[in-house]
Amino acid sequence: MKRLILTFRILTVLLYVSCTKQVAETPKPPVVSKDSLLAANNLVVYVASENNKLYAFDANNGSVLWTFLLNSRTVQLAQLSSPAYADGILYLGSTDQNIYAVDATNGKEVWRYPTNSTVGFFYSSPVVGNGVVYVSGYEQRFYAIDAKSGQLKWQKDFPREFQSSPAFYEGTVLTTSNDGVLYALDGNDGTTLWSQGSAGYNYGFDYSISSPCVNKGVVYSIVEDVAESSSLINELNVTNGTGYGVYSEFVMPSLTGYTTSPVVEDSMVYFAAKDSIYAVKTGNLMFFNKSWSAGVGGDIYSSPALDDSSLYVGCNDGYLYAFDKFTGLLRWKYNSGALMVVSSPVVVNGIVFCGCDNKFFALNARDGSLKWQTVEYTPVTSSPVVFTRQGKAYHGSISGMAN
Repeated sequence: MKRLILTFRILTVLLYVSCTKQVAETPKPPVVSKDSLLAANNLVVYVASENNKLYAFDANNGSVLWTFLLNSRTVQLAQLSSPAYADGILYLGSTDQNIYAVDATNGKEVWRYPTNSTVGFFYSSPVVGNGVVYVSGYEQRFYAIDAKSGQLKWQKDFPREFQSSPAFYEGTVLTTSNDGVLYALDGNDGTTLWSQGSAGYNYGFDYSISSPCVNKGVVYSIVEDVAESSSLINELNVTNGTGYGVYSEFVMPSLTGYTTSPVVEDSMVYFAAKDSIYAVKTGNLMFFNKSWSAGVGGDIYSSPALDDSSLYVGCNDGYLYAFDKFTGLLRWKYNSGALMVVSSPVVVNGIVFCGCDNKFFALNARDGSLKWQTVEYTPVTSSPVVFTRQGKAYHGSISGMAN
């Protein structure tokens, strides 16, 4: 019941903020040629908006390179699926029930695959591994689709629908369903290798909402201990789902709500729960090894992003926060002018890219000053992906792909 109430609350808020209006503050940037994708020292940022479009922006100045229509309906709905980039193609789920593959250079459709996702809701973001797109809509079926052809390789049915995004590690797909279970699937045929969790009314570990994160053979996942009415993050072996090390979990305050995903760097895991950010040392004795925690001005639905010195996260108070990732001290916070910043940021080359309930924007990572923002009404709840001239794609942690 608690999970259903939380889910309903998130849906209500996201559908509400998609109806707000933006006041234009700067002149509309010019639409430029797709040749800008090949310009020297150029970044391209891709993001899906609740105005039913997928955008490619020149990441240096916000110029629109191309747009792709994800949904022809006039109603604006919460577009929660974030694009995943692989080999020149963008993959994402849409509120019109389709999974799309879009050419990242020109914005043309490569293929689409129809699902049985509930109309208007597609939470999960795809992950691409070994030439296969893994994803599920808001339904009980999980899909594995050939990334080049769009042909179905296999599908698998589960007891409940999906809200989280999958992760991929060396041929294994990790995904959580609303039955409260974390599943490890063989990426080749969908065979269940192991599972953990089983939510119940009075007992069980509920893995249903947070997307798992995998690093160096270890799965990090936020879970609710139903019996204890508390939340925790734990470490599991990818190979068999057993606990990793001694006291390989960290317990948060009781009744701590969460919808976010962790991010791991070196020997630290960073994650958000309710109105706080946590930094915890991984490995043995993680139970005792909190490095720091910091509070913000509201609940957090945004997953954190990292660079060499800072952690960045959006908040439901309308601010995007930057903390020193070693000490947890606040470096700056940016007022988006919106009600909420649900989008999970991505930071590349000293620029933080993020969205809120009326626009998409880029900030200077050093001081949080505004670099550019969209003028067209562009509400964003999903996470962007940034592509560099060097051929690297940077994803938010919620996408299930490495940042």
